[in-house]
Amino acid sequence: MPLNYDEEAIVGWHKYIKNGIIVESSLQYIGLPYIGGHASILACTKSPVKVYGSLREHTKSKSSDLYLSMINSNYTLMEWKLYEARGLTPQGSIKGFTLPVDIILTK
Repeated sequence: MPLNYDEEAIVGWHKYIKNGIIVESSLQYIGLPYIGGHASILACTKSPVKVYGSLREHTKSKSSDLYLSMINSNYTLMEWKLYEARGLTPQGSIKGFTLPVDIILTK
């Protein structure tokens, strides 16, 4: 029996540039359906100022836990934190991150 409910979510893609060089990008998947893993970010609201989800790093072929938190009252600063995914990890999975793990996003 399928579940029947709606939930707001952030579905997105990322591009990381360091010193003018593209380190990783999932922008080539924009416009394709999320189903099938085409989006690299999927997150759901945890509270009015916090979002929790996952980020798929294509370089390391792994998912990481992603936390986004608003850090000011006028919603112009957001903290981005990446953590190793919880639970079982596939054998041979690569530890560490391609993307920065702790950054401040500014609107």
